[in-house]
Amino acid sequence: MRKRLIREGKKMGRKLLWGVSLFFIVSAAWSSTGWAQVPSATESLIVVPASVAKVPGTVFSIPIKLANDEPISGLSGRVVFDRNLIEPVIVDSTVDTTRDTVFYTYSMNRVGRGTALSIFNAGDAGPGAVGFLLVSTFVVPLERINAGSGPVLELNFRVKAALDTTICLRFVDDPDPAGLKNGLSDTLGLTIFPSLLEGGLTMGAGSPGSPCATDTGGGGGPGNDPPAINFIAAQTVPQGSILSFTVTASDINGDNVTLSATTLPQNATFTTVTGDSVVSGTFTFSPSLSQVGGFTAVFRAVDDSGAFATRSVAITVTEVLKDVLFSSSVTGKAPTGAIPGKRPAFFPIDLTARAQVYGVQFDLKFDTAIIQIDSIVPTARLQNFLLDYRNLTGQADRIRVVAFSLQGDSVRPATLPTIMNLALSVSPLAIPGKSDIVIDSGFESVNPDPRIPSQTMLTESGEFFIDRFGDVNLDTLINVADAVALVGFILGNYPLSVRQFDAADTDVDSLANIVDLVNIINVIFGNSLPPPSAPKYFGPPANLALNARPFAFNSAEPIKLEAELPADVAGVQVHVSYNPAEVRLDVPEKTVSTGGLTLRYLDNAPGKLSIVLYNMGNSENEIPAGSQTILNIPAKRLSGVGDTIPPKLTITRAFLSTGNGQGIPVAGIGANVPRQFELSQNYPNPFNPKTTIQFKVAAADGDGSPVPVKLEVFNILGQSVKTLVDERRAPGTYTLEWDGTDVSGSRVSSGIYLYRFTSKDFSVTKKMVFLK
Repeated sequence: MRKRLIREGKKMGRKLLWGVSLFFIVSAAWSSTGWAQVPSATESLIVVPASVAKVPGTVFSIPIKLANDEPISGLSGRVVFDRNLIEPVIVDSTVDTTRDTVFYTYSMNRVGRGTALSIFNAGDAGPGAVGFLLVSTFVVPLERINAGSGPVLELNFRVKAALDTTICLRFVDDPDPAGLKNGLSDTLGLTIFPSLLEGGLTMGAGSPGSPCATDTGGGGGPGNDPPAINFIAAQTVPQGSILSFTVTASDINGDNVTLSATTLPQNATFTTVTGDSVVSGTFTFSPSLSQVGGFTAVFRAVDDSGAFATRSVAITVTEVLKDVLFSSSVTGKAPTGAIPGKRPAFFPIDLTARAQVYGVQFDLKFDTAIIQIDSIVPTARLQNFLLDYRNLTGQADRIRVVAFSLQGDSVRPATLPTIMNLALSVSPLAIPGKSDIVIDSGFESVNPDPRIPSQTMLTESGEFFIDRFGDVNLDTLINVADAVALVGFILGNYPLSVRQFDAADTDVDSLANIVDLVNIINVIFGNSLPPPSAPKYFGPPANLALNARPFAFNSAEPIKLEAELPADVAGVQVHVSYNPAEVRLDVPEKTVSTGGLTLRYLDNAPGKLSIVLYNMGNSENEIPAGSQTILNIPAKRLSGVGDTIPPKLTITRAFLSTGNGQGIPVAGIGANVPRQFELSQNYPNPFNPKTTIQFKVAAADGDGSPVPVKLEVFNILGQSVKTLVDERRAPGTYTLEWDGTDVSGSRVSSGIYLYRFTSKDFSVTKKMVFLK
């Protein structure tokens, strides 16, 4: 009873409350000249009968008319209609491949008073709906539609229906709270939702119908006023500080009100509140050190009847002129991470400074059940600096880091801001997700003069991500995108970063191959990855061979890939080497035994063919155990000695997988040798008394013969300190230790050392630091 009396008593208070009386009109009639505007009588809509029939395919315009008592800087609307009868005229389309969706832009014209606003657009607003937007450029002074009445825009449609059909066009808000609404924005940032009058139209020469029922749209119903949100002035907050203010919404009719935020800057919070007549909530914003400039927060209040209003608040974040110690490993920048059990993984500590810095000190706090810090590796920016770190007394999860030079050096400028990297060990039991590494209590020395005190530094913490096995693209999901990415890597189309490779290596065998692809596909279909302790395949090896018969110059002959399989196979990966001057290989063809598998291939270099077969269906598609021809490779002879000698083709690498992700070895083929030469960063680094170095020797064109390799340590002057390896080694992965001694067995002095790995045409040098 109370609410009804309030509504009746305040029924005429709308103009006093808002200072503006508003309504949209869709008004049109079909005539020989197309659609004509018709004035409104009070709150009614008039449809003028058409005098000349139109046929399907005709393009026409529907005017949108606005009447307002105060200046307007923006308007939006959503018109729904029967798409079986008319359709909007398309001017552009965009395909969103991630959602398999097409978004359309529709034809719209500004007319009359609508030409005062510069930004305009019309597009999809759901099935059978067109949304439109007409707003100011927001350059001061604001563009505006002054008080008055008349058309502001036209939406263009095409006839689909037969003649003598009557339909209704309605203004209807998007049911999604975040979707498009029918509303106006005044020049002070307040959004107002007007009375909505709908239109009907008749196609043909018959009498117009009356298809539109009364509908107040966003107004919430006759006699109901939308809530009001208190005015909030523009706000200013420095980087790294906290801005907080109260937002209050009230309903003059005594309705319940729900107040929420529809748009918030990153690092801002606002909790939705609901109450009787008046509600309040607290907005909090703590801008990061990367956030500077203008931001907007938008709040929305809605009552029991669906009437609502919004309030926009402009926020300016000012830059703080202090040196900043931070980590670029955060969401949206350059996040770092690693799989469970990884060692080492690296986490950057970065510094931006306005002037010279002679020393830094800060604390780190982290979850020791997830990560451990094994060492801290300085970059070239800290050349000649002494770096030390220790746990604070009684705080196992907090360490203090100190870095300064004994020779008066300052931090060097560089393109990248990183001054050091944390070398981490990730727990094998770590659960995938984000783990915060807090950086705080930062101090710096800005002058070696003892009369100059230290200065505090702004600090910003970072995030370290524990990756999921199988999440090749590191988006926290395991789905078809990961399978596609791994196939691309196997074929040689795309490289993987070290972090992506580790995630792709689902069986932790230092390879990313068909076995891992089968595991990822199994996860996609609801199965779990086998744990590292899962039983391995212990049966006999498989045999693969290319059966190439002799055939004459300029003739064609299929080359068969034949297999002796000891078990059913769900995945095949084969790499073939051939002489492109001797033979041309065409598109591989599946056989009866592989017809249910998916085939991908790439002739990715002269004489290099990569093939992948994998099962995306059920186990019935697997290649059965036994003797099989699994592929036919059409070939044409380009040169040779007639039909007496077959062309030379070699399987350089091959991998097979069972349906449950067990790798089947292939006899006589170097399946598990590295694909390329590689030198890893020593670990730990810095070190004392010894460090570990790993290198990989690749096979030469599939040949497993030993190749000459050399691993040598030099001092910073380029003088040889010790040769660790100088001999021929077979393809494979090797690990050795250097104990910090020279060729005579004497301990070397503290400092920076270089180690260089060479083999054939490959050579790479890395840096390490020995500390006493």
